Amino acid sequence: MRVLLCGLLVGSALLSACSATRRCEGDQAYQDAKTLPTPGQIPGLTVPQSPTALNIPPAPADQVPFGQKVKNPKGGTEWACLDQPPHMTGGSEEEEVIYTIKKKQKGAPDSDKAATPDDKKQP
Repeated sequence: MRVLLCGLLVGSALLSACSATRRCEGDQAYQDAKTLPTPGQIPGLTVPQSPTALNIPPAPADQVPFGQKVKNPKGGTEWACLDQPPHMTGGSEEEEVIYTIKKKQKGAPDSDKAATPDDKKQP
């Protein structure tokens, strides 16, 4: 019974996981949806204006795509979606040296050297 319960639990977790496919490749069906006229535009029908009605703003003139093709480090191309952060790159040695110099200028203790009791003594 426990094996069956564990199997169902693992199976449901796998089925509810995120999709591995990207949805930013090209236009989606909802992007071509048309706005229906409000009932107030029907001849002979008057509808009071609701202060709590949600107004959908018009589409922007210059639309930003949800994804675009970019070059990857291997020389190929891949889709970069807006819902995913960009790839992080490791800092170069030059950046590490600049960071260390700025840290020393601010008076921060050197992380390479352990603090000793002599460092805490004040003259």
